[in-house]
Amino acid sequence: AFLEPESGLGFPSPDGGVTLKLGTQCAFDDRAQLARILALPEDKVRVVQLPVGGAFGGKQDILIYQYLALGAILSQRPTKITLTREESLRTHVKRHPAQIHMRLGADSSGRLLALQAGITLDAGAYASLTTDVLENALVFGGGPYHIPNVDLEGWAWYTNTVPSGAMRGFGANQVAFALECTLDEIARRLEIDPFDIRELDALDVGLPTVAGHILEEGVVGIKPTIVAAREELGRLVVPAASDGRKIGIGVACGVKNIGFGHGLSESAGAIAELHPSGRVAIRMSQHEYGQGAMVGLARLASRELGIPIHRISVLGPDTAETPPTGPTTASRQTFLSGNAVLEACTELKAIVFGHAAEELDAPPSRVVFRGDELVDRDSGRSIRISDVGSGVVVERRYEADDTTPLPEPRGRRPDPEPPGSQPTHWGYAYATQAAVVEVDEATGRVRVLKVISAHDLGHVISQGAAEGQVQSGVMQGLGYALSEQFQVEQG
Repeated sequence: AFLEPESGLGFPSPDGGVTLKLGTQCAFDDRAQLARILALPEDKVRVVQLPVGGAFGGKQDILIYQYLALGAILSQRPTKITLTREESLRTHVKRHPAQIHMRLGADSSGRLLALQAGITLDAGAYASLTTDVLENALVFGGGPYHIPNVDLEGWAWYTNTVPSGAMRGFGANQVAFALECTLDEIARRLEIDPFDIRELDALDVGLPTVAGHILEEGVVGIKPTIVAAREELGRLVVPAASDGRKIGIGVACGVKNIGFGHGLSESAGAIAELHPSGRVAIRMSQHEYGQGAMVGLARLASRELGIPIHRISVLGPDTAETPPTGPTTASRQTFLSGNAVLEACTELKAIVFGHAAEELDAPPSRVVFRGDELVDRDSGRSIRISDVGSGVVVERRYEADDTTPLPEPRGRRPDPEPPGSQPTHWGYAYATQAAVVEVDEATGRVRVLKVISAHDLGHVISQGAAEGQVQSGVMQGLGYALSEQFQVEQG
């Protein structure tokens, strides 16, 4: 469960509409759905996202928002709904329970040859995002490994239980557990080191995923994480086993999508506005729910403009004030909104420095911001920002690369003319983790002694936020493996 349960405020509007202030991951999608439910034009439904205490995908469904809106409209008074922890646990979507049957084949050297898997997801009483989660489970059924022959099938079933939906990992976790356990079994039978077999079969540039994406430079990064985890484990002093207690060491790799992919269009907008005071306002629609979105985008703008971060404000998301942008999910908005912010700031700087260069008789490359002035850093000459105009506003939209949907089933016979690369996603995140545990032979109690987590992070914008994501992910994984259980009785 996320720290903050579902909560929101509703306010009637004089024009017969409604304004909602919510802890949500998808303000613009919420507006579209609420407009249909309320039979109102979208411009009469305003959704303002408030920073929320945790989401992990579970705040994409409009669980209480329609009732909040109806309450405000019918009563013509402000309304508030906050679920209790018990209500939240009973109603919000959970990670899909999965039953996976998997067969994995390899030659005597450990080179993987074939994968056959059947993946069945429990959708619960309503579909939510089950179809999308199942697609992800199929795409990542082969993990970060090159497997030339695959036969993957997936099913999802409605059951009389709490609905399943988006939850951190979005289908990749379930198949990773099955695959990594099966790979360990092959390593044991062939007497191959678990690190060796993973490095041998790891995806690399020019190799296809099981979904057919032939990976390009910069899109694949699993091998460095395997090497890093192995080296760190080699430096670790592992305690010896004692009477009744054994020491176990395990390793596993993982891959997850960045972006929706599957042929969906993905873009984000940003507005940069320079005030005469020298302050810059950024309006964008990346939702903040504890991952450091606001600080990350402010830092990007600060670096691009050369303005101290305390002189940059970030506003959003607000369907009446910020550019339309899709949900903050699929680990994608720092890339999408971040690029939109960078492009808006780059254009803003070009416009302002261009005007200043004419006044200062200097090339734009020598102009810098300094408080409420624009300064030629060589001569020291300056003009006030207000001399450039009452305010400069730039709006830009960034669009991600195209992706392809999953191909239609072609039966079990190989395609006589295999297609070219099928990029189901424009980016991926990779990780390798090693764990050292102590197990009590009498009780089965597991005590975690050490977890090594090596990630392919790309360009780090905020080190503290990145470290927090890794550490919290490890802790959430430990709970997932050792202590969490959601029991359902009679539906």
